[in-house]
Amino acid sequence: MPPDFARLDSELQTARLRWKMANLQNYRYEFARIAAPLRFPDVTVSVRGGKLQGVTFKNPAEATPSLPLNAGPVEALFLEVTRALAYQKAQPCADLRVTYDAVNGHPTTSYSGSQISPLADGNAEWRVTKFSARR
Repeated sequence: MPPDFARLDSELQTARLRWKMANLQNYRYEFARIAAPLRFPDVTVSVRGGKLQGVTFKNPAEATPSLPLNAGPVEALFLEVTRALAYQKAQPCADLRVTYDAVNGHPTTSYSGSQISPLADGNAEWRVTKFSARR
């Protein structure tokens, strides 16, 4: 059964509104991304004034010169969800699952793939954990 794109669209708009109303400009979260067969290193993302302040690798031994895709401000995550939604609408066997924080609306998980294959597509799946607002 294909995803209910109208519901996913509505959930995205509601989450964006919650995020806007929360007006969080300073925050930190942990970010993990898997793009089979790759697993990107887990990172901690720090944002100040709505702009990326820094990304640190949770395990320094896994540090790489390039950062996991869209490890940045929450707006980058919303943009990725928006792109995945547009992409999946055109796929014959789409599978898209996204969850959002009930309080401030930031995306917490995303999976973009195919109902035919148990693997995520090129955009992969990711999760945001330990989100905390900062002063």
